[in-house]
Amino acid sequence: MKCILNINLGAAIGTGATRRYIELFNYISQTSDDVLLILNIDLYNSLKQFNILKTDKNVLVINVAVKNKLKIVKNIQVTSSTAQGENQNSLIGDFRKTLGKYKYFLKLFIKWIQFSYHFIKIVLKYKIDTVYAIFTGGIWVWPITKLLNIKLIFSSNSYIFDNTIKSKLFFFDSDYWVHKYCDVIDFLSPAMVNTFESKVMIRDKKNYSVSPSSFINLDKFYPVEPKEDWIVFMSRMVAHKNPLLFLNSIKMANSVYPILLSKKFYLFGDGPLVPDIKQYIKNNNLANVIFRGEIPNVVSFISKSKVFISIQDGNNYPSQSLLEAMACQNAIIASDVGETRRLVSENEGILVPLNAEKIAEALIYLFENPAECDQLGINARKKVIEEHSIEKFAKYFLSIMKNEK
Repeated sequence: MKCILNINLGAAIGTGATRRYIELFNYISQTSDDVLLILNIDLYNSLKQFNILKTDKNVLVINVAVKNKLKIVKNIQVTSSTAQGENQNSLIGDFRKTLGKYKYFLKLFIKWIQFSYHFIKIVLKYKIDTVYAIFTGGIWVWPITKLLNIKLIFSSNSYIFDNTIKSKLFFFDSDYWVHKYCDVIDFLSPAMVNTFESKVMIRDKKNYSVSPSSFINLDKFYPVEPKEDWIVFMSRMVAHKNPLLFLNSIKMANSVYPILLSKKFYLFGDGPLVPDIKQYIKNNNLANVIFRGEIPNVVSFISKSKVFISIQDGNNYPSQSLLEAMACQNAIIASDVGETRRLVSENEGILVPLNAEKIAEALIYLFENPAECDQLGINARKKVIEEHSIEKFAKYFLSIMKNEK
């Protein structure tokens, strides 16, 4: 037997990789009986609650629940009227920070022991010989696969590789070790390989596999007519996704093209910039901007919207939300960075620099030219159908699982 291992202690369902591989399992489970899906219980419950996981066939759940969010104690800001008091408070703060790190490590170590016990029982019962691991799944399972001589394929989904800390205190968080010891690293694009080798380590090419595409299940994502004059921005609300830059461009566009005040700009997602986003909308009286936070059923919006915005710093490929929007026949405005052109060319959207004025100009252009906006959307869906189908990716995935590639 083969297995997909997806462990997510936050039980989040919003990450593109989580949704992508659950969709893949939904698809391959219809025709294959030799691939299991193994999840932690919190993630399983979330996926079932929002109807993302469509089947229980060959699904196994490990009871590694996290009742309280695990946190590292951060530096504490203190004030004192004397230098001695400041030094004392600083020492207390440093001690609490160090103690917090060890407490955090100990909590994860206990969870890892629980997980390992159940996972080893599953491996032995089902005679698993290959594990395809995602995120924490790979971080936690690589020592077990080494011990049991099981092939481990790790899905590497990062362009920035900012989670490769070598400190032993972050052993259960960092994907440095799984990148080093897994049998195959499955990169989503050639550019990821180059970044990995420049920032993390160089491994033998036999340990690399590169996906021919990303993918989406077209049964779920399709356009719904009539389309509405909606513009959607959907991502984690973090700096490199540039939500505040997007809001600034709306402010500019509103001032020079008042007809946009009748259009709706939707922002979907969660993250540390949410308070800043809400404050910016309020301070600038952006009445045509609607912030909805993280919602499970975004397809009800992107299936009817006309324009989708993806303006990340480093790369927009293989953004799952961008693929979904293209499949739903949205014209795209995307930052011209990294491998973005693997998804979006001038035939599917408008490529822009990370500049509010240029983004505003692109928004205005699309609504001044509705026929061209519609055609870009049609082209975007055609691109996904031809180049990023789930059928194409499933064939690749099964080939590396069965060691045929």
